[in-house]
This record gives sequence, structure tokens and C-alpha cells, in this order.
Amino acid sequence: MKKTLIGPLLTIIAIVLLAAMFIYFYISLNRLDSKLMTIQTTTVTDSSKITAIVNFLILKLTLKPMPRPLNSNLSTSAGIISSRRSLNNYNNNKTMKREFVFPLIVGLILGALVMIFGI
Repeated sequence: MKKTLIGPLLTIIAIVLLAAMFIYFYISLNRLDSKLMTIQTTTVTDSSKITAIVNFLILKLTLKPMPRPLNSNLSTSAGIISSRRSLNNYNNNKTMKREFVFPLIVGLILGALVMIFGI
């Protein structure tokens, strides 16, 4: 009996063809992935530009001038506000610092915690 090499030869050819198919699909998927990524980035940038333009147009179309006050008693209202501030002890510089600095520090600490731990 003669040994034929047809069986092992066909097996090797089938394995090579299968590997070639896998390589072809890998390359074509990478090409599609790169095209999709470029389309995605273009869409995001175009969408942000369009949103900015639409918001600008909405702002310009709906912007109405401020109505003029009927009374020109601005000095009396300013005097009332300043007297309220003095009554509420807002002229004290330490109180103003505490009212501004404490929420600022708390916000910075909470923001750092969110960034570090992803809360």
C-alpha cells in the first residue's frame, strides 16, 4: 500500500485558509472600528457646535430688554438694603469670610472625594 499525502495536505490547506479568513475578518473589523471612531468624534464635535449655535439663536431671539423701573427711588431701596445688612451683621468681615470660605472648603473636599473614590 502506498501512503498518500493528500489527507495531510488538504488538512494543512484547510488550516491555512481558516487562518487567512480569521486574519481578513480581523483586519476588516479594525478598519470598520477606525471608521466608526472617526464618525463618532465628528458627530460629537458637530453636535456640540450645532447645540452652541442653536442656544445662541434662542438666546438672541428670546432676549428681551429689561423693563425700566417705574419709580426712580433707587437711593431709598439701596438705603434699606444697607440697613438690613447692618442689622443682620453682614458688615462684619469675619462673618462674610466664614459664609464664603466654609462652603468653598466643603465643596473642594467633596469634589476631591468624588474624583478619588468615584462616589
